[in-house]
Amino acid sequence: METLQVLNSKFSNTLSDKPLTTFCDEFFRCPTVCVTCREQCKLSVSHSGSHLPSTSYCRYQRAHNNVVYICNKCYLDGVRTEVVSRCYEERESCLSGFVKHLWSGYVIECEKCGVVYRSRQYWYGNNPPQLESVRTEIVHIWPGMNLNRKTLDGFS
Repeated sequence: METLQVLNSKFSNTLSDKPLTTFCDEFFRCPTVCVTCREQCKLSVSHSGSHLPSTSYCRYQRAHNNVVYICNKCYLDGVRTEVVSRCYEERESCLSGFVKHLWSGYVIECEKCGVVYRSRQYWYGNNPPQLESVRTEIVHIWPGMNLNRKTLDGFS
């Protein structure tokens, strides 16, 4: 009887909610971690394609510029379409686009909807694009991934 009481008092503590790391996780899970939030990829070691984080949330870091703009109209229709900021519209020539850029500023263009935002559409009182045209989404940055390329493509 005394033995049961000792065992009962020893194991009567509450269980912790912290999950235990298993042997399989350490050896069979992809070792790649997000550069900004240090979240590990949850896929297997030799997976192909892009990485998948354990959680969907990431931290914004200005040094990595890990924000992507999504077309708001497409998003409301159920399609996730990334938009590109450019000096001029894709269908314009370089010279006319440059002149138009001097007059009306940069444009944000969606591949499905076309131009969704002009920075100087009106003489004054222009709202920032995040209020009307685009949604911001903070994304994970995996090693070797370069988001700055999208910004540079808009100015080439």
